[in-house]
Amino acid sequence: MSTTKTAKKSGRVLDIKSPTTGELHMGEFLNANVIGQSEACQAAVRIKTRALSPLKRNGCAGFYAFQGEPGVGKTELVKMICKYLHGDPMAFVLIDGGLLQDDAQASTLTGAPPMYVGYEEPEKAKKRMEAEKALMDKLREQNPALAAKYKTFNPRKLLTRENLVGSRGASKVPLSIVFIDEADKMNSRIDDLLLNAVVNGVLMMSDNEMVDVSDVVFIIAGNHGSARVVSRKAPIGFMNETVETAQAASQEIIMQAMRERHRPEFIDRIDEIIFFNKLQAEDLKMITSLRIDEVVTRFQLVMPRGTAFSVRVEPSARDFIYRESMKEGGNARRIGRMVQKHFTDDLDRLIAKLVTNDESVTVDDLVTVEHEEGRADLTWQVFEDEGISADGDHLIQVRPDTPVSQIFLGKERVRKTLKLKAKGSTKKVYKVVIPCESQDEMTKAFTMFGGEVREILELPVVSFEMGMVAPWNLTLFVECTVDQSKLLEEHFEGEGEVAVTDREPSAEEATPKA
Repeated sequence: MSTTKTAKKSGRVLDIKSPTTGELHMGEFLNANVIGQSEACQAAVRIKTRALSPLKRNGCAGFYAFQGEPGVGKTELVKMICKYLHGDPMAFVLIDGGLLQDDAQASTLTGAPPMYVGYEEPEKAKKRMEAEKALMDKLREQNPALAAKYKTFNPRKLLTRENLVGSRGASKVPLSIVFIDEADKMNSRIDDLLLNAVVNGVLMMSDNEMVDVSDVVFIIAGNHGSARVVSRKAPIGFMNETVETAQAASQEIIMQAMRERHRPEFIDRIDEIIFFNKLQAEDLKMITSLRIDEVVTRFQLVMPRGTAFSVRVEPSARDFIYRESMKEGGNARRIGRMVQKHFTDDLDRLIAKLVTNDESVTVDDLVTVEHEEGRADLTWQVFEDEGISADGDHLIQVRPDTPVSQIFLGKERVRKTLKLKAKGSTKKVYKVVIPCESQDEMTKAFTMFGGEVREILELPVVSFEMGMVAPWNLTLFVECTVDQSKLLEEHFEGEGEVAVTDREPSAEEATPKA
């Protein structure tokens, strides 16, 4: 008699529900830029995960609806999704439903049919696209940075394949975003157009061209029922209405308005309706600070090197802008206008005064912005030599009348003059020997002094040599004229020895020895 033993197998439980590293990173990015909408931000992460999944269904990459009161961040979230995916907040195709209220206007999405005004013959369209491609190729050769920002769109047919792919710019992420704003105002014909694209993954143009939209996410946003939500009052009773109860009631009003506007089969095709919460006071204060900090950051980036002084906006000034924004039922969109009115405009005026020498603020100074009780505007003050200068900003002074700036600007003019004279002149290779205490110090010296020669003196380092044993000497071989060698000697005075070599660096010298 034989017995059969059965062994019970137990596997390791997988943690399926925890987010991936990419989902965590995207969620943190969105929550840092879209305040007070954590649920919507998590939904946006799901949009990206589903759209790029190898298991995605047939049809388009996703069809979603963003719903909520005006000024709660619907458009801002779309911009931040595109910024995360493609590095550009405007890397999407924008369709304004308010401009597509009749059949003639709706034809701008798929093109005019044959024999109608605006119809473009396929041969002409092909030649036009070839000419645009040739111009873009030429622009990429001459100015790659500008070409990366430039996008070409066919205004007669917004949803062509070229427009959808071109909206991504230079991004390698195979996903396009079509954002339909003011969807409650658009013509019902567009509902039928979207239904076919969502179900089949193919968009039919008016000239029977079939456009693949399998890698396209459609997002509609509108103000369905917003007037009723804003004017809604809490029910009469003894119990105070909670935030959750108020949001649930607002969502029901919005859903009822969507059912009145769109047919049931259209709503049934939406993958997810994402509701945006009404922003609370703390959220609006955070948005105010975020908008102010964005202006300060933009100021640091656009100012010429050596002119961006430090700016500190005090809490009293932030609170003042917030209070001005909340007057007359303000929202997040009004915050941007108040930041422009009370802060950005004055900062622009200060920059203009510096250009015309009406004011004197240097890179080492600190400018503070605060609000005094009873005043209708902000107070600006400057504290000399209390700012934190950016990297490299200490090289140039704004005040042309200081001795330091006169010396620096004088040397800069000499360098530029010698650089112009060096074109076509006879050059030699000069050897700069810098003694060091150790091999680590020698490596650091190469990074520092090699960068100074290239960036400050604007001279080429043709090769270098590092000693393998003590004494640790770093040798830089710099090609320049006799006049430029004087600048080299002056720059390394006290740091190292400069001497001319009687030959070009050999192949052995051109190869790093450490």
